Amino acid sequence: MKPLFFCFLILFFACKKEKLPLDPLPPTPSERFVTLTNHNWSMTHEYKDTTAYAKSHLNEWPLTSTYDSMNIFDTCSWDSKSVFLPNSDWQLIKSPSCDASVSTDTGHWKLINNDTDFVIVGQDTLHVVELSSTDFKMYYKSYTWVHNQIVLTEYVMWTFKATN
Repeated sequence: MKPLFFCFLILFFACKKEKLPLDPLPPTPSERFVTLTNHNWSMTHEYKDTTAYAKSHLNEWPLTSTYDSMNIFDTCSWDSKSVFLPNSDWQLIKSPSCDASVSTDTGHWKLINNDTDFVIVGQDTLHVVELSSTDFKMYYKSYTWVHNQIVLTEYVMWTFKATN
Protein backbone atom coordinates (compact mmCIF):
# COMPACT_ATOMS: atom_id res chain seq x y z
CA MET A 1 0.00 0.00 0.00
CA LYS A 2 2.88 2.33 0.82
CA PRO A 3 4.49 1.97 -2.64
CA LEU A 4 1.19 2.78 -4.29
CA PHE A 5 0.74 5.85 -2.08
CA PHE A 6 4.29 7.06 -2.89
CA CYS A 7 3.71 6.54 -6.60
CA PHE A 8 0.55 8.59 -6.33
CA LEU A 9 2.39 11.38 -4.47
CA ILE A 10 5.23 11.40 -7.01
CA LEU A 11 2.77 11.58 -9.89
CA PHE A 12 0.75 14.30 -8.16
CA PHE A 13 3.74 16.58 -7.50
CA ALA A 14 5.54 15.72 -10.72
CA CYS A 15 2.69 16.89 -12.90
CA LYS A 16 3.13 20.51 -13.82
CA LYS A 17 0.02 22.46 -13.12
CA GLU A 18 -0.98 24.84 -15.85
CA LYS A 19 -1.55 28.35 -14.60
CA LEU A 20 -4.19 30.15 -16.55
CA PRO A 21 -3.22 33.69 -17.48
CA LEU A 22 -5.19 36.37 -15.72
CA ASP A 23 -7.16 38.53 -18.06
CA PRO A 24 -6.26 42.14 -17.37
CA LEU A 25 -9.16 44.36 -16.46
CA PRO A 26 -10.05 46.79 -19.21
CA PRO A 27 -9.03 50.34 -18.36
CA THR A 28 -11.72 52.53 -16.91
CA PRO A 29 -12.78 55.09 -19.52
CA SER A 30 -11.87 58.67 -18.70
CA GLU A 31 -14.48 61.25 -17.77
CA ARG A 32 -14.03 63.04 -21.10
CA PHE A 33 -14.42 59.77 -23.02
CA VAL A 34 -17.67 58.99 -21.19
CA THR A 35 -18.98 62.53 -21.70
CA LEU A 36 -18.20 62.44 -25.40
CA THR A 37 -19.78 59.03 -26.00
CA ASN A 38 -22.90 59.61 -23.89
CA HIS A 39 -24.27 62.37 -26.12
CA ASN A 40 -25.10 63.17 -29.71
CA TRP A 41 -23.44 66.43 -30.74
CA SER A 42 -24.81 69.11 -33.00
CA MET A 43 -22.28 71.49 -34.56
CA THR A 44 -23.19 75.09 -33.79
CA HIS A 45 -20.29 77.14 -35.15
CA GLU A 46 -17.04 77.01 -37.05
CA TYR A 47 -15.16 80.12 -36.03
CA LYS A 48 -12.07 81.36 -37.88
CA ASP A 49 -9.66 84.01 -36.73
CA THR A 50 -6.22 85.10 -37.93
CA THR A 51 -5.22 87.30 -34.99
CA ALA A 52 -2.57 86.35 -32.47
CA TYR A 53 -5.03 87.49 -29.81
CA ALA A 54 -7.35 84.64 -30.77
CA LYS A 55 -4.86 81.95 -29.75
CA SER A 56 -4.64 83.20 -26.17
CA HIS A 57 -8.40 83.80 -25.83
CA LEU A 58 -9.99 80.64 -27.18
CA ASN A 59 -12.48 80.42 -24.32
CA GLU A 60 -13.85 83.84 -25.23
CA TRP A 61 -14.83 83.10 -28.83
CA PRO A 62 -16.42 84.62 -30.75
CA LEU A 63 -14.08 87.58 -30.58
CA THR A 64 -14.83 90.77 -32.48
CA SER A 65 -12.25 89.66 -35.06
CA THR A 66 -13.82 86.20 -35.49
CA TYR A 67 -15.64 85.05 -38.61
CA ASP A 68 -18.33 82.39 -38.16
CA SER A 69 -18.35 80.22 -41.27
CA MET A 70 -21.50 78.28 -40.31
CA ASN A 71 -24.16 79.58 -42.65
CA ILE A 72 -27.31 80.22 -40.62
CA PHE A 73 -29.36 79.15 -43.61
CA ASP A 74 -27.62 75.76 -43.85
CA THR A 75 -30.19 73.70 -41.96
CA CYS A 76 -28.46 70.50 -43.02
CA SER A 77 -25.34 71.37 -40.96
CA TRP A 78 -27.35 72.77 -38.07
CA ASP A 79 -29.67 69.79 -37.71
CA SER A 80 -27.23 66.94 -38.35
CA LYS A 81 -25.76 65.10 -35.36
CA SER A 82 -22.31 63.67 -34.74
CA VAL A 83 -22.19 60.47 -32.72
CA PHE A 84 -18.91 59.32 -31.18
CA LEU A 85 -19.32 55.65 -30.31
CA PRO A 86 -17.31 53.92 -27.53
CA ASN A 87 -15.64 51.62 -30.10
CA SER A 88 -14.01 54.75 -31.65
CA ASP A 89 -16.39 54.87 -34.61
CA TRP A 90 -17.87 58.21 -35.61
CA GLN A 91 -20.95 58.73 -37.68
CA LEU A 92 -22.92 61.68 -38.93
CA ILE A 93 -26.66 61.33 -38.60
CA LYS A 94 -27.73 63.68 -41.34
CA SER A 95 -30.76 65.88 -40.99
CA PRO A 96 -33.86 65.21 -43.10
CA SER A 97 -33.29 68.73 -44.48
CA CYS A 98 -30.07 67.58 -46.20
CA ASP A 99 -30.23 66.96 -49.93
CA ALA A 100 -29.35 63.57 -51.36
CA SER A 101 -25.77 64.63 -52.21
CA VAL A 102 -24.86 64.88 -48.48
CA SER A 103 -23.41 61.57 -47.39
CA THR A 104 -23.91 59.93 -44.02
CA ASP A 105 -20.25 60.17 -43.12
CA THR A 106 -18.51 57.64 -40.94
CA GLY A 107 -15.00 57.43 -39.60
CA HIS A 108 -12.92 56.89 -36.51
CA TRP A 109 -11.96 59.15 -33.63
CA LYS A 110 -9.80 59.08 -30.54
CA LEU A 111 -8.72 61.21 -27.61
CA ILE A 112 -4.95 61.48 -27.10
CA ASN A 113 -2.44 63.30 -24.88
CA ASN A 114 -4.38 62.78 -21.64
CA ASP A 115 -7.62 63.65 -23.44
CA THR A 116 -6.44 67.15 -24.32
CA ASP A 117 -6.41 66.44 -28.07
CA PHE A 118 -9.11 64.99 -30.31
CA VAL A 119 -8.30 63.21 -33.56
CA ILE A 120 -10.64 62.29 -36.35
CA VAL A 121 -8.45 59.54 -37.76
CA GLY A 122 -7.05 60.47 -41.12
CA GLN A 123 -7.50 64.17 -40.43
CA ASP A 124 -6.01 66.87 -38.24
CA THR A 125 -5.54 66.85 -34.50
CA LEU A 126 -7.77 69.31 -32.71
CA HIS A 127 -7.04 70.69 -29.25
CA VAL A 128 -9.92 70.33 -26.79
CA VAL A 129 -10.83 73.64 -25.16
CA GLU A 130 -13.96 72.46 -23.35
CA LEU A 131 -15.84 69.19 -23.03
CA SER A 132 -18.80 69.14 -20.67
CA SER A 133 -22.19 67.49 -20.66
CA THR A 134 -23.52 70.42 -22.73
CA ASP A 135 -20.59 71.86 -24.74
CA PHE A 136 -17.73 70.51 -26.84
CA LYS A 137 -15.22 73.06 -28.16
CA MET A 138 -11.95 72.42 -29.94
CA TYR A 139 -9.59 74.23 -32.29
CA TYR A 140 -6.77 73.67 -34.73
CA LYS A 141 -4.34 75.84 -36.65
CA SER A 142 -4.68 76.12 -40.39
CA TYR A 143 -1.78 77.42 -42.48
CA THR A 144 -1.74 79.04 -45.91
CA TRP A 145 1.56 78.57 -47.72
CA VAL A 146 2.89 80.62 -50.63
CA HIS A 147 6.31 79.85 -52.13
CA ASN A 148 7.23 77.60 -49.19
CA GLN A 149 6.42 80.28 -46.62
CA ILE A 150 3.51 80.57 -44.23
CA VAL A 151 1.58 83.69 -45.16
CA LEU A 152 -1.48 83.14 -42.97
CA THR A 153 -2.19 81.27 -39.75
CA GLU A 154 -5.84 80.78 -39.02
CA TYR A 155 -7.27 79.51 -35.76
CA VAL A 156 -10.34 77.39 -36.48
CA MET A 157 -12.65 76.51 -33.62
CA TRP A 158 -15.50 74.01 -33.82
CA THR A 159 -18.27 74.22 -31.25
CA PHE A 160 -20.92 71.60 -30.56
CA LYS A 161 -23.91 71.34 -28.26
CA ALA A 162 -25.14 68.10 -26.72
CA THR A 163 -28.53 67.12 -28.06
CA ASN A 164 -29.49 64.42 -25.59
